[in-house]
Amino acid sequence: MSKNKPINIDIKFMSPDGKTLEDRPDCHTIPIIKLLIRAGTKYNLYNPLPGGEVANVLALIDTGADDCYVDEAFANRLLMPEIGKTELMGATSTIESGVVNTQIKFSNSEEMFGTTMIKTPLRANGRKYDVIIGMKIIKLGALIMDPSRSIYTLTFRS
Repeated sequence: MSKNKPINIDIKFMSPDGKTLEDRPDCHTIPIIKLLIRAGTKYNLYNPLPGGEVANVLALIDTGADDCYVDEAFANRLLMPEIGKTELMGATSTIESGVVNTQIKFSNSEEMFGTTMIKTPLRANGRKYDVIIGMKIIKLGALIMDPSRSIYTLTFRS
């Protein structure tokens, strides 16, 4: 990320029916941001997959998630090579999932940066977004969600 220039990402909200809202959220909306994403190579997440597609996605900001996740079908469509496997444990089941190298770019940034993500069936389970940004990335910046002042931002500094 840029050395001296903060990256401020405005957080939008999505209604349960998948519509992006510009105004003040209510209790049934979820915080989302727009990202660009592409596959990293199998052996180096900082190198883009040669010939790989760059895609616009909506990403859920999830302070309850430790890691970052990408929709399994979406990751397969972008030919993201798996670098390993992990187990995802939920309240009712445990599934084995692939881990992929990705590069993401926030809307107000000029740079792509690399991170690993875990493939999981988001859209197949009714989600309206392709990526979940968890604390692995959120903790690198400052998340402000202040409904009393209508301030919703995620800011990164080097």
